[in-house]
Amino acid sequence: MYNKLLKSVSLPYQTVRGSFETRQTKAAQFTRKIMSHLSGQFDNEGISLSHLGREIKKVVPENLAVFVRKNKDAESYAQLNRFYTKDNFIVKQSLEFVPNENGKLNVSYLPSIAHEVRHLADSVYHPKILSREQLLARKGLDTDKFYNFYDNDVYVPEVDGGKKLNKAILKDIRNKTKKVLKGYSAEDKVNLLQYIRYSLISERNAYKTEFKTAKKLYNKNQPVYEDSLNDQTKDYMFDEKIKLFHDMTAELIKEERERHKAKLKHNHG
Repeated sequence: MYNKLLKSVSLPYQTVRGSFETRQTKAAQFTRKIMSHLSGQFDNEGISLSHLGREIKKVVPENLAVFVRKNKDAESYAQLNRFYTKDNFIVKQSLEFVPNENGKLNVSYLPSIAHEVRHLADSVYHPKILSREQLLARKGLDTDKFYNFYDNDVYVPEVDGGKKLNKAILKDIRNKTKKVLKGYSAEDKVNLLQYIRYSLISERNAYKTEFKTAKKLYNKNQPVYEDSLNDQTKDYMFDEKIKLFHDMTAELIKEERERHKAKLKHNHG
């Protein structure tokens, strides 16, 4: 299936090419560049969403369709949202925030802004993240059942109970994942597993960026929300979950290759 990303949400291959670590470095640099520019725009009163949008436009590449607007999702404080064409190609992205009672974002919002900007950076420098999400939409795999599973069973903080409990948590997630994927083709299972893995990688990156930004503000005696001062990557067990979905994908691909090999052998015989 044709699934190339539109120019309004991607950069040329020569710009984003490289190993995973190279792309991580580029995404981090992109995030720092934007946040360095933004930090100088905040005064005691903060800035409006429209002001934030104008400043971000000055830093991001001209071809990228990115804008800022008020977040209307009651379940989240801030988010990066995608917009699709009628035939399910991602055409633009929005950074969305809930402003304070004065309709502005003050300095204490910077860690949350950094979190969402890192998601934007990952979508640009790890194009597999965006293309996999687009593919799910184009193949009709973006069901409420699947996304609810991700939101309620995977992307959730866990109880800290040591190695034994962690092992039980991962086993439970593995079993629930297999149940959710039941009935799908091997190819679709891989797409869904990879979507989860990429999403968790981007969340890990975003929370690390939020934590670093919050620490810098705290050290400068600037107001910071308490949650941002905690390294939440451990609370969500991102490392362990990313490895789990990597392993599940590898196991599935290995099984399919062995099945294909056996089929060829049978046909040849």
